[in-house]
Amino acid sequence: MYNWMVQQGYKYADPFERALYLENYRIRIRIPNYYEPEYYYNYLYFNSGLFYEQVKRYRELFGRNVLILKHENYVKDRNNELEKVCRFLEIEALPAGDDCRNNSVRVESSIAQFILRKLTVLWLSLQKNKNSISLEDLTGMLLKKSCSDLEALKNMTYVSPNQENEIKKLVINIAMRLFAGELKVTKGSLEGRDQLMRTGYVNNKKQEKIKKSTLSFLKQKYKPDVHKLSEYTGIDFTDWIN
Repeated sequence: MYNWMVQQGYKYADPFERALYLENYRIRIRIPNYYEPEYYYNYLYFNSGLFYEQVKRYRELFGRNVLILKHENYVKDRNNELEKVCRFLEIEALPAGDDCRNNSVRVESSIAQFILRKLTVLWLSLQKNKNSISLEDLTGMLLKKSCSDLEALKNMTYVSPNQENEIKKLVINIAMRLFAGELKVTKGSLEGRDQLMRTGYVNNKKQEKIKKSTLSFLKQKYKPDVHKLSEYTGIDFTDWIN
């Protein structure tokens, strides 16, 4: 979730440990807002992983009409797990089909992605009048918006002079490409809407793995909840914390 949020420009906090630290603050504020424009629970990386209360609530609401599966088992044997779903729904068994993955990608900067998301909103608001806007005016509007957003971000996180300069260069380049029609940012589909976000992708780098120290810390924090979940469901989830 964290990687996707950064990729899509909904998260300025980097690295993951910083986002975990901010969770204690975010859990107490109204979301969405300017700095956190996405769904509330998408910013609660630790708390969203406390499954015991969530599963318990579903069971209390829907009784036996709840099927619980482990993602790890689906990855190992998709056909077997899908067969369980079909039996549960009392429908004819279906083949699992091709493996489809929605892999997240690396980005140049979480701050740049945050700015690109704000610029996307601005550009879409200009769609009706875009043919009457000169390159000079478009560049000026995008630079003004990005500078305003950068100043706002400085209230929440450190923005280096080098980051500011690189983002301004990126914005100037985007303005030229939008004006020339090379970038087609349009409403109506995620593919069209998110074209600006793609300019910040780094396709030749793999996602960084979570730090061992962070992983160890999270396993300890999750341990009580995982044990309660295992006891409540009768399914062993303790491999998550071992």
